[in-house]
Amino acid sequence: MKRLGLRLTGTDRAYGIARRIRQGLLVRGRKACKWVQALTRRRPILRKVTRIPGWACLTLLLVPARALAGIILWIIHFTLPILRGASLRSISTTAQQIDIRMRQVCTWPYHFLRIREGHRRGDFLPQEYIRFYNDVWLLANDIIIGLALGAFLIGNHEDMGNLVWGWVDQYTVQNMEEMIVWLKGWPAGLKLNSDLDGFLGDMLLWLLHFWIVCISPLRQFASTIILVIGFSGFMGASMVISLVSDLLSALTLHIYWFYIAAARIFHLQLIVQYSLFNLFRGKKRNVLRHRIDLCDYDLDQLLLGTIFFTLLTFLFPTTFVYYLTFAMARVLILMAYATAESFLTFLNHFPLFPVMLRVKDPKRLPGEERHEGEERGDEGEEGGREGTRMPHVVYLRLSNRPTAFRAIFEDYTRLWGRAGAHYLGGGLAWSLVTGQVIRPLADNHLKDVQDYGTWPSLRDFYGMIRQVLYLDGFRE
Repeated sequence: MKRLGLRLTGTDRAYGIARRIRQGLLVRGRKACKWVQALTRRRPILRKVTRIPGWACLTLLLVPARALAGIILWIIHFTLPILRGASLRSISTTAQQIDIRMRQVCTWPYHFLRIREGHRRGDFLPQEYIRFYNDVWLLANDIIIGLALGAFLIGNHEDMGNLVWGWVDQYTVQNMEEMIVWLKGWPAGLKLNSDLDGFLGDMLLWLLHFWIVCISPLRQFASTIILVIGFSGFMGASMVISLVSDLLSALTLHIYWFYIAAARIFHLQLIVQYSLFNLFRGKKRNVLRHRIDLCDYDLDQLLLGTIFFTLLTFLFPTTFVYYLTFAMARVLILMAYATAESFLTFLNHFPLFPVMLRVKDPKRLPGEERHEGEERGDEGEEGGREGTRMPHVVYLRLSNRPTAFRAIFEDYTRLWGRAGAHYLGGGLAWSLVTGQVIRPLADNHLKDVQDYGTWPSLRDFYGMIRQVLYLDGFRE
């Protein structure tokens, strides 16, 4: 308010704030226009620049935007040695969302200029037209929802910060500590191995207390984190959901560590017990031919194998109980990831524009051609002149059949089926039984609806913009 040169009294604050702000902005706008006019009189070259329409200036700004998007994409896809060759896009949902937006920055101007050039030549490109405006509509809706969601988070960041931290402390720390202490005894009447049970429980409790020490300083920044997430709503609701997903990953990192340790131990124990079971049958696995062959073992080998098999069999219930506990926690967290991923897919790739065209004007969404034959005329009918007959003529009527809703949602049905098979199919059950690590769905599963293809290089992009400006009459 001070920058606008306004001094507000109590009455102004109550009734006239918006009106005085508008008046101050108008005054500043008039001063800016007078300053530009005076500057153009002194610099004749600026007169030509001010005559260029606004859309042309916006087109010229696309070149640095395209260069900046390329740099951001290179950073996101750069493989980090500290992450074993992984990139930021493969480990962060926010990086994946930024990757989508930067790819749109690189491809949207290209498709827009192609559509505009097609209109100039009289060549209509329906696929690019539908895809471009569908992305524009989705982005507009994403920003509108993000503004509302961000305004709510900004206005209630203190309460939301305390609420979120209370949930984190209750469900990821206190409940986890109580569960480990419960497992150290005889949970549900199961008589576990006391030595192994005490070792695993003490180790997990020590790691949990170390995690509490690490995240305790973040308690005072909880409201600030919610405030930052709220401000990200200006970039869309998808960015808010992405940041919340990454925040969930960071706050449940210790549960993932516990699950990885328990899964590795459980899986290794299953493999060893299976090998020892084959030893009792007088067989062994042939790793070269990938089959089970007969084998003659010595008495010492059979005795040693029997001792190891008996030992692992009595230790198996203890390992299984710890593994089952953290596997269930991992599945619940993956369900939260799947929910956030579903919302992101809906906001980024829902076919809103094709559905609206299909409902409003189906003819603009052609699907397939329909050919119908029609017969006109009869030898028994008389024509216009007396004594003449109408010829027998067959007409072929060509009509358009609009695209069916099933075809519009075909890619998305395949996408939901792939996600359901990963999170709710037999693969998840098999991973739980065998102790294999359960991971989220790969980041390339959206290739059916997220294929932006290739875009022109920066040099070709600049040449295309120069050609458009030249054809519109902006020569030297």
